[in-house]
Amino acid sequence: MTPTDETATKTGKTDPSAKRDILYVILWSLVIYATIPYMQPFMQFLGRNLGGDPVLNPLFAVLVFGLLGVFSWKTVRRPGFGAARGVWLAAILGVYAYFMWRMEIPAEKIHFPEYGILAILMFRAGRHWFPNRPTYAAVVAAGYLIGLSDEYIQSLSPPRVGEIADTLWNLLAVGLALLGIHRAWVPDETGVALRRRHVQVAGGLWIAALIACALFIHTISELGYKIEDPDIGLFRSAFTKSDLARVDAERGAEGAALIDTTDDTSYGKFLRTYTSKKDPYIHEARVHLFRRDRYLRKSQDTGTADEQERLGHLHVAVMENRILERYFPALMAGSRRCGWRERAREREGLLASRQALTPDYESAGGKRMITAFDRRKLWLVTAVLCMAILVIATGAAKRCER
Repeated sequence: MTPTDETATKTGKTDPSAKRDILYVILWSLVIYATIPYMQPFMQFLGRNLGGDPVLNPLFAVLVFGLLGVFSWKTVRRPGFGAARGVWLAAILGVYAYFMWRMEIPAEKIHFPEYGILAILMFRAGRHWFPNRPTYAAVVAAGYLIGLSDEYIQSLSPPRVGEIADTLWNLLAVGLALLGIHRAWVPDETGVALRRRHVQVAGGLWIAALIACALFIHTISELGYKIEDPDIGLFRSAFTKSDLARVDAERGAEGAALIDTTDDTSYGKFLRTYTSKKDPYIHEARVHLFRRDRYLRKSQDTGTADEQERLGHLHVAVMENRILERYFPALMAGSRRCGWRERAREREGLLASRQALTPDYESAGGKRMITAFDRRKLWLVTAVLCMAILVIATGAAKRCER
């Protein structure tokens, strides 16, 4: 059978292929889950032994477009395929290629098309029970739920982390695959009449996806605040400005003692011990310190960067130091290794003399932190959206056959 088989004349209860198609969805989902703890070490192994990105990127392209090529080949051979459908197919494949090219993490370049294939398999299975339109809606919601569970499992598999942004990439992959089915494949109708239960199931999956998303953000994602400073720019923190001052006064000496036990060679291990969820104060201070010292060293490297680049690196180091001195003063005062060395002070003066010390800096530390809302607003918005979907689904269901 093709990914979106011709008109189904049997229901899922009697069609022998229904169980097989459901099994494909389950097996492919298990493949996605099974790769979580092994994908990153595997990609690192390939990078070390095959020569890194110059070799890996073409390898990814061959693998991904080989899989998507099967769908494309079947699409081109489908009756009614013409120029318009061909443009849609080429555009969607181009978007897949563009986003994969932009992804910096090799494992994500595999993960992205995995969800496109999952969407095709779920659409194929769903058509045994649903007409086309509610199948699209149900597959988007079900695909997002699987993506959320995938990221949750990643959060339990250090050093990998679960990110809400990655669930949106998964959702985009699902959506692109469904758009390809709808505009390039153009499936026949299933012959199944639209009934109330179809709308109710699709609506229920969307509500479940919204609640699961809110739970993920509440428990896994980093929620925080933007702190703006007229002499720095902005940085993100799990604390408000006043709370950060209070915590630093209470824990500065403790934080200094902890940070003095580590150096940059044990930076990753330190952050895995003092995570942003477990101890945000220590975590944030260590990140700012690492960025300060790293960019200070880069600003002194005359072999690989020109003067303008070195000044840019120095600007980062100076601003990270200002964050530390202004918002972690107790920790800085108690630490033996956090002080801003005299040589660095001189270079800061050089930066100021060239009018390159501008307060428009945005620290990359905590860049994935969600600052648009707090947990109370999160659940308020979730409740409103769930109610809206419930009202829409109830109204649509009343217009359908029982």
